[in-house]
Amino acid sequence: MLCVVVSCTKEGQYQPKKKISTISSSYTTKVERLEGDVWVPVDESITPTHVSQIWNWNESANRLESISFYNENGELEYTDYFQYHKDNRLESIFWDPAERYDFVYLKDMLTAIRYYHGSTCEAAYVFSRSGKRIGKITYTAYSSRASEAHLLPSCVLDFQIPIRPIKGLEQVKNSKGGASCEYLLQWDKGDNVYYIAYHTPTETLSFLFTFDNKSNPLYRLWEKDATFGGEYAYANFSCPCSFSKNNITLCSVLSNNKHIMDIHYTYSYEGDYPSSATWSYQYVEGDERHSVSMTTTYEYE
Repeated sequence: MLCVVVSCTKEGQYQPKKKISTISSSYTTKVERLEGDVWVPVDESITPTHVSQIWNWNESANRLESISFYNENGELEYTDYFQYHKDNRLESIFWDPAERYDFVYLKDMLTAIRYYHGSTCEAAYVFSRSGKRIGKITYTAYSSRASEAHLLPSCVLDFQIPIRPIKGLEQVKNSKGGASCEYLLQWDKGDNVYYIAYHTPTETLSFLFTFDNKSNPLYRLWEKDATFGGEYAYANFSCPCSFSKNNITLCSVLSNNKHIMDIHYTYSYEGDYPSSATWSYQYVEGDERHSVSMTTTYEYE
């Protein structure tokens, strides 16, 4: 379940200089157990490289029409379809006859994303700005179903927010069985989000980012994608960061100002755009150390 954005003037338009045709992915997870002073291998899981996304473009209209998502067995899981206004700004995304995201604009700026099940709005993401830049995102679920199924679509924060904060929403349930939360964003002078904070009653989870000077091919692409399990797993492994113009090289994660972990990113480039991206991280839980890495390969038209 996916989304889009800006390229030149108006938010909601996604017209990149290089158009992605396919995205392939592979990932590895390892578990080690501490025995004395030595980490001993316990388990390893390897998912081989496979085509995970196929992008369909309308060349004459210069816009993205759909993205199909596949699992590691080559089976189609779902397809996101995009509908546009006459000026090629994104109007809605749907993946099921009963479910969709609608995009709301004020002049040239995106102000909200609303999730509908049938004719009922079950969740909303409202964007507050400082000047033209988004400084806060307020999420509100209006039903328990929306809270369970749509806590944090990656069309809002994409590759930056792990699954752990979603669990924190259970602490801020509203009277209708839904939930609400806020995310605060800070920008550098180079059009990159370098800081994101998520607040719950018991924890502030912070993310600090550093970037290279190369072009992010998914810059301002809003995306709703399936999440990947695990406490620190990220919501969409194929997207570095849709808010930021450049590519992330390091993400430091802090809980109540205490450092938890670092996520490292490396790239291979064709000119100014990545042909592949690899991220990796480790975290310790009890007497076990978990190592995770994933490589994403881009093919362009």
